[in-house]
Amino acid sequence: MVGRHIAPRTQEGYDRPWSTRQLAEPANTTVNTVRHYHRLGLLNEPERRYNGYKQYEVQQLVSLLRIRRLAELGVPLAQISTAGAGADRTPGVLRNLHAELQRHIERLKKARTDIASKPPRRRTLSRPANPCPWSRVHVRVVDTAR
Repeated sequence: MVGRHIAPRTQEGYDRPWSTRQLAEPANTTVNTVRHYHRLGLLNEPERRYNGYKQYEVQQLVSLLRIRRLAELGVPLAQISTAGAGADRTPGVLRNLHAELQRHIERLKKARTDIASKPPRRRTLSRPANPCPWSRVHVRVVDTAR
Protein backbone atom coordinates (compact mmCIF):
# COMPACT_ATOMS: atom_id res chain seq x y z
CA MET A 1 0.00 0.00 0.00
CA VAL A 2 1.83 3.02 -1.24
CA GLY A 3 1.69 6.13 0.90
CA ARG A 4 -0.08 4.45 3.82
CA HIS A 5 1.72 4.23 7.14
CA ILE A 6 1.12 1.43 9.59
CA ALA A 7 1.00 3.94 12.41
CA PRO A 8 1.14 7.67 13.04
CA ARG A 9 4.69 8.76 12.38
CA THR A 10 6.60 11.34 14.33
CA GLN A 11 10.10 12.72 13.80
CA GLU A 12 11.51 9.86 15.92
CA GLY A 13 9.55 7.07 14.21
CA TYR A 14 6.44 5.03 14.99
CA ASP A 15 6.20 5.92 18.64
CA ARG A 16 2.96 7.87 18.92
CA PRO A 17 -0.02 6.01 20.37
CA TRP A 18 -2.62 4.91 17.83
CA SER A 19 -6.37 5.33 17.82
CA THR A 20 -8.69 2.34 17.37
CA ARG A 21 -9.19 3.23 13.71
CA GLN A 22 -5.44 3.54 13.16
CA LEU A 23 -4.96 0.12 14.77
CA ALA A 24 -7.73 -1.52 12.71
CA GLU A 25 -6.55 -0.28 9.29
CA PRO A 26 -3.23 -2.18 8.96
CA ALA A 27 -4.95 -5.31 10.32
CA ASN A 28 -7.55 -4.97 7.55
CA THR A 29 -10.43 -4.95 10.00
CA THR A 30 -12.94 -2.55 11.49
CA VAL A 31 -13.23 -0.56 14.68
CA ASN A 32 -16.26 -2.67 15.63
CA THR A 33 -14.23 -5.87 15.26
CA VAL A 34 -11.53 -4.47 17.53
CA ARG A 35 -14.21 -3.59 20.10
CA HIS A 36 -15.69 -7.09 19.75
CA TYR A 37 -12.27 -8.60 20.50
CA HIS A 38 -12.07 -6.38 23.59
CA ARG A 39 -15.47 -7.64 24.78
CA LEU A 40 -14.41 -11.27 24.27
CA GLY A 41 -11.15 -10.67 26.09
CA LEU A 42 -9.03 -11.55 23.05
CA LEU A 43 -7.40 -8.14 22.91
CA ASN A 44 -6.43 -6.25 26.04
CA GLU A 45 -7.84 -2.76 26.36
CA PRO A 46 -5.08 -0.17 26.28
CA GLU A 47 -4.67 2.83 28.50
CA ARG A 48 -6.75 5.88 27.67
CA ARG A 49 -5.60 9.39 26.98
CA TYR A 50 -6.74 12.35 29.03
CA ASN A 51 -9.64 12.81 26.54
CA GLY A 52 -10.84 9.21 26.99
CA TYR A 53 -9.51 7.89 23.68
CA LYS A 54 -7.69 4.57 23.70
CA GLN A 55 -4.00 4.69 22.91
CA TYR A 56 -2.69 1.52 21.28
CA GLU A 57 0.93 0.48 21.09
CA VAL A 58 2.85 -1.94 18.86
CA GLN A 59 2.08 -4.91 21.12
CA GLN A 60 -1.68 -4.48 20.58
CA LEU A 61 -1.14 -4.37 16.79
CA VAL A 62 0.88 -7.59 16.95
CA SER A 63 -1.86 -9.22 19.04
CA LEU A 64 -4.59 -8.02 16.66
CA LEU A 65 -2.70 -9.31 13.62
CA ARG A 66 -2.26 -12.68 15.35
CA ILE A 67 -5.97 -12.90 16.22
CA ARG A 68 -6.96 -12.00 12.65
CA ARG A 69 -4.60 -14.60 11.16
CA LEU A 70 -5.83 -17.39 13.42
CA ALA A 71 -9.45 -16.46 12.64
CA GLU A 72 -8.68 -16.52 8.89
CA LEU A 73 -7.22 -20.01 9.33
CA GLY A 74 -10.54 -21.13 10.82
CA VAL A 75 -9.64 -21.22 14.50
CA PRO A 76 -12.79 -20.47 16.53
CA LEU A 77 -12.58 -17.33 18.65
CA ALA A 78 -12.96 -19.39 21.85
CA GLN A 79 -9.83 -21.33 20.94
CA ILE A 80 -8.00 -18.16 19.97
CA SER A 81 -8.45 -16.90 23.52
CA THR A 82 -6.87 -20.12 24.78
CA ALA A 83 -4.05 -19.85 22.26
CA GLY A 84 -3.64 -16.17 23.04
CA ALA A 85 -2.65 -16.93 26.62
CA GLY A 86 0.73 -18.05 25.35
CA ALA A 87 2.44 -18.55 22.04
CA ASP A 88 3.40 -22.06 23.16
CA ARG A 89 -0.28 -23.11 23.01
CA THR A 90 -0.82 -21.95 19.44
CA PRO A 91 0.85 -24.97 17.77
CA GLY A 92 -1.48 -27.31 19.69
CA VAL A 93 -4.55 -25.35 18.61
CA LEU A 94 -3.35 -25.41 15.01
CA ARG A 95 -2.63 -29.16 15.20
CA ASN A 96 -6.17 -29.76 16.48
CA LEU A 97 -7.60 -27.62 13.69
CA HIS A 98 -5.51 -29.49 11.14
CA ALA A 99 -6.76 -32.86 12.44
CA GLU A 100 -10.38 -31.65 12.40
CA LEU A 101 -10.03 -30.39 8.83
CA GLN A 102 -8.41 -33.67 7.79
CA ARG A 103 -11.38 -35.63 9.23
CA HIS A 104 -13.78 -33.32 7.39
CA ILE A 105 -11.90 -33.83 4.13
CA GLU A 106 -12.07 -37.62 4.59
CA ARG A 107 -15.84 -37.44 5.20
CA LEU A 108 -16.27 -35.37 2.05
CA LYS A 109 -14.13 -37.77 0.00
CA LYS A 110 -16.20 -40.72 1.25
CA ALA A 111 -19.45 -38.93 0.40
CA ARG A 112 -18.10 -38.09 -3.05
CA THR A 113 -17.12 -41.73 -3.64
CA ASP A 114 -20.54 -42.94 -2.45
CA ILE A 115 -22.32 -40.52 -4.75
CA ALA A 116 -20.19 -41.49 -7.74
CA SER A 117 -20.66 -45.24 -7.18
CA LYS A 118 -24.46 -45.22 -7.02
CA PRO A 119 -26.45 -44.77 -10.21
CA PRO A 120 -29.00 -41.98 -10.08
CA ARG A 121 -32.51 -43.15 -9.28
CA ARG A 122 -35.13 -42.36 -11.84
CA ARG A 123 -38.56 -41.47 -10.69
CA THR A 124 -41.74 -41.33 -12.72
CA LEU A 125 -45.06 -39.76 -11.97
CA SER A 126 -48.27 -41.79 -12.16
CA ARG A 127 -51.92 -41.17 -11.41
CA PRO A 128 -53.66 -43.57 -9.04
CA ALA A 129 -56.79 -45.42 -10.15
CA ASN A 130 -58.99 -43.74 -7.48
CA PRO A 131 -57.81 -40.18 -6.80
CA CYS A 132 -58.61 -38.64 -3.46
CA PRO A 133 -62.13 -37.22 -3.51
CA TRP A 134 -61.09 -33.94 -1.84
CA SER A 135 -58.31 -33.05 -4.26
CA ARG A 136 -58.43 -32.35 -7.94
CA VAL A 137 -54.92 -33.49 -8.65
CA HIS A 138 -53.32 -36.43 -7.00
CA VAL A 139 -49.85 -37.46 -8.08
CA ARG A 140 -47.87 -40.32 -6.62
CA VAL A 141 -44.12 -40.71 -6.95
CA VAL A 142 -43.11 -44.20 -7.99
CA ASP A 143 -39.54 -45.34 -7.55
CA THR A 144 -38.52 -47.31 -10.65
CA ALA A 145 -35.05 -48.22 -9.40
CA ARG A 146 -36.32 -51.15 -7.28
